[in-house]
Amino acid sequence: MQIMGLRFLKPVMFCCSSKRRFLCTMLLIGAVSVTGYVLWPRADAPSGVTISSGDSVNASPEMTSAEALAEGLKMVQAAHDSFDSRISDYTATFHKQERVGGVLLPQETIFVKIRQQPFSVYLRHSAPENKAGQEAIYVDGKHDGKLVAHDGNSLLGLMTVTLPPKGFLAMRGNRHDITSAGMKNLLSQLLKLAKEQDANLARCEIRWIEDQFVDDRPCRCLEINSPERLRGFPMAIARIYFDEEYGAPVRYEAFEWPEGEGEPHLVEFYQYTNVKRNAGLSDLDFDPDNEEYDYR
Repeated sequence: MQIMGLRFLKPVMFCCSSKRRFLCTMLLIGAVSVTGYVLWPRADAPSGVTISSGDSVNASPEMTSAEALAEGLKMVQAAHDSFDSRISDYTATFHKQERVGGVLLPQETIFVKIRQQPFSVYLRHSAPENKAGQEAIYVDGKHDGKLVAHDGNSLLGLMTVTLPPKGFLAMRGNRHDITSAGMKNLLSQLLKLAKEQDANLARCEIRWIEDQFVDDRPCRCLEINSPERLRGFPMAIARIYFDEEYGAPVRYEAFEWPEGEGEPHLVEFYQYTNVKRNAGLSDLDFDPDNEEYDYR
């Protein structure tokens, strides 16, 4: 049953009068917040995630910024082009923190399942507490292009909703929509950034940092540093950590210059831990009727 794009359980609808149905809808619109998906000074660094390096930072001083950028773009392009053949699907714990509307929101912890073909996403929040139990599913070509979600931490958990992935409710508290979730989409966004901002990137200090570890896996870090404000380029610092075996971006952090005066502040942080690649996910993993999920 569809009302204003929201699907309710039939028993709930049958026991409500028209006024009560309207009130339920307004409460839902005011309270539901769907999970976000799939570039800092240290004072804003996210906590509760694993990253380490060797005894000292091992940069590549023999590389110029242009050479470091060229190698980075080559690596990103190669990882993007070969992603589907090397990683058909994966599960992971996704750590996320974003600045939305000028406010740095609390760090979120989300269990994710992602399949490349057809592109499919399952998300379940475990933190922060007010989002714990939220689930969202998106499958390319299904559910009329909408995501299927519910709030598992309140009475609204009794309600399942279908939402346009780029609509107001789905985007509330998020910088990116669910259709852009995942590591391959991050690679696509990096390639787009490089194409659109090639002139500004040429003015940045860029280096590779070796011997890094994310979730105890060896990584290389590409660091982009803009020492001054550049027109049309708010980024101040960006770091992308690539898994050395798969070339996948497992951590991404970005600072931007604030409007007016002030030091750069964190705007986006994403990290994948406990990654299980090629997990053999099936249609059931992206089905709201899966008995392991809490959809009703």
